[in-house]
Amino acid sequence: MKTYTQSVVNRNALMERIKNELDAYTDNIKTCEEELIKIGNKNLGAFNTDGNLEFEDGYLHIAKNTVVIQSRKFDISAFQKAYPEMVKVTLCVAPVKKAFLDKDQRKELKAYGVSVTTEDNMQVIPYNN
Repeated sequence: MKTYTQSVVNRNALMERIKNELDAYTDNIKTCEEELIKIGNKNLGAFNTDGNLEFEDGYLHIAKNTVVIQSRKFDISAFQKAYPEMVKVTLCVAPVKKAFLDKDQRKELKAYGVSVTTEDNMQVIPYNN
């Protein structure tokens, strides 16, 4: 078990160093992206017909993205019944699990056909030195 525990400790220390270094790179990337977007916004007339602003080692691109806008009258249930292929619904485990701790909420959720179960999962947990 000592070998296992020491390996876990060494792995965790290495992962922490790598995470810190990656976090620094990620922060630098975000800062550079923000600066490049500022440059692009100041130079909108310099973009070519493909929507690109060319640099020596890359380019900025103006993409057109479609966004769904819902009015105040929007009813997800009615829309899902009419167009089920356009709606993806998933349940969030943590709030459902929390609701099941309350007897009245559990009864309501079960009326909708929602249930909760737990599964056993064996794990090796070393002592931290």
